[in-house]
Amino acid sequence: MNRTLCFAIGFILVFLLYIIFVLVPVGSCFTVDVGPNSLGLSFSYTKEMVQNFFESRNQEQLLC
Repeated sequence: MNRTLCFAIGFILVFLLYIIFVLVPVGSCFTVDVGPNSLGLSFSYTKEMVQNFFESRNQEQLLC
């Protein structure tokens, strides 16, 4: 049990470091000052909501 716990804690730490040092800097170019910054994981979005989300970003932000 001790080995499994150490593996789980190590995996969590590696994953958190990956989020902090890889995902956050890459995603920072996609944010905008006004409006939603993510669509989240919901399936209840309308076509207009998704279009507004992507229309508020320029081509450079979409390609980053």
